[in-house]
Amino acid sequence: MKEEAELIITQPVIPMVSVPKTEAPKVAGVGFRSNWKFRIVNESLIPNEYKTIDMVKIGGVVRALKGATNIPGVEVYEELATVAGVRK
Repeated sequence: MKEEAELIITQPVIPMVSVPKTEAPKVAGVGFRSNWKFRIVNESLIPNEYKTIDMVKIGGVVRALKGATNIPGVEVYEELATVAGVRK
């Protein structure tokens, strides 16, 4: 994990900016609610538990390359399905 530690240490420090809260004028029947959102600032630091495998993308590659597919961590196999009405 030495490489990961080095990556973290060499990242620039991003200071937190504090924005003072201002009171909005009170209007009858109008209110506010908080919507918490996020943005990715350094994808390499995100833990694996928050990353998702792109099954659609992998499926497209496997259907295109069939047995020649070479994706680390992915086993490619063929399943035969019975179909009716096939003409030769």
